[in-house]
Amino acid sequence: MNNAQRVLLTTYLPLTVLILLSEYRYSQAGIMAWLKITVSICLALSAISLRKNYPEQKLMAAAFAFMALGDFFFVIPPLLGDWSRTTIPIGIASFVVAYIFLILAFRKDASPGKEELWIALPIIIVIVCLGVLLFPFVDLRLFIGMVIFAVLLGYMTLNAVATISRGYYSTESAWLIAMAGILIFASDMRLAYEALYPVGRGLISLGSNYVRGPFVVGWALLSLVVAEYRLLKTTRLNWRR
Repeated sequence: MNNAQRVLLTTYLPLTVLILLSEYRYSQAGIMAWLKITVSICLALSAISLRKNYPEQKLMAAAFAFMALGDFFFVIPPLLGDWSRTTIPIGIASFVVAYIFLILAFRKDASPGKEELWIALPIIIVIVCLGVLLFPFVDLRLFIGMVIFAVLLGYMTLNAVATISRGYYSTESAWLIAMAGILIFASDMRLAYEALYPVGRGLISLGSNYVRGPFVVGWALLSLVVAEYRLLKTTRLNWRR
């Protein structure tokens, strides 16, 4: 682990713990929402400012920029009393662009087969179960948009996890990418459940900060990949030289 990675790890993991603990005391306070968006923006600025030795890291940094933009349009307008139909689509569109950049970065040496089918299976099951659960509570147009977004998110997660077996990235980087993809997927699925399933909110709701926690950890892990000096397998590094 290099110095840049140590700084990122020691900065953002404690902030994640702070966000999780704040659920018990400050869950309704505007100051916590400002803290959450500040963390997202700082993560994006960190990823953008890091030295990048590979084009894949530049793609990931671009994803960070759109992630922060999307987060801004989801978090800030409600604090200012403006939760309009305009800000929500902008936030969703920004995350769509972010996930497209991640797919472009992760989908290296893709070779669809049985192994990747087994990776896709639990992702598909989660998306289908959540879709069945939410369908009675949402407008049809919103539901169609959710399905499109979920497919894109699921495809990003599939490619993230599959980096472990594809052998394009170094072992350490591939595991970081896989864990980041899973945490981002879990966070978005949980967010959809929290926001759109009113019955569930009163029964087993874990609170908004438990959506934010995996989100921050996932992107923080991805920032470690952006800061990695040896991103690819050694054989591929030699080939590039």
